Amino acid sequence: MKKIIQLIFPAILIILLSGCGGYEPIFSSKNNVKFIIEDYEVKGDRVIANKIYKRLYNTSKTKKLLNTIKEDKNLRKINLFININKSKKATSKDSSGKTLEYKITLNSNIQATDFKNNEEIINLHSSISASYKVQDRYFDTISFERKTEKDLIDRISQEALINLSEKLRQ
Repeated sequence: MKKIIQLIFPAILIILLSGCGGYEPIFSSKNNVKFIIEDYEVKGDRVIANKIYKRLYNTSKTKKLLNTIKEDKNLRKINLFININKSKKATSKDSSGKTLEYKITLNSNIQATDFKNNEEIINLHSSISASYKVQDRYFDTISFERKTEKDLIDRISQEALINLSEKLRQ
């Protein structure tokens, strides 16, 4: 009986593990359209706009990489324009007027145009917001604000990357 279990268990394990062979992450390099950002311009809140630009730049092919490999036919050179405005408002206060919760809103306009013919690829307008509660310590409140802002930046950059990839595939 032990020998049968010793033979069946590895066979079942191999069958189960071989079924996971087709896994690919969503943002894998095979699925993404290759693009390079030739020129960019940021307006509004420059710190946040530059963070979004860096996330998009890190997913694009860099110029150093292009010098080492031949020009790819699917590679698109784009110009990028990012305009971000941040607003922070108190959403709830207690009876003494002390703020209990804040809401951060990021209004973004991201435009990508073809470098060669200046044709518009995407024109993405979005307004996303998130709330966070005031903590007992000021440091904790600032940490929550930064984390909330980082989450909003991630959402905007992912949305821009998905829209850019969809438009460039067409």
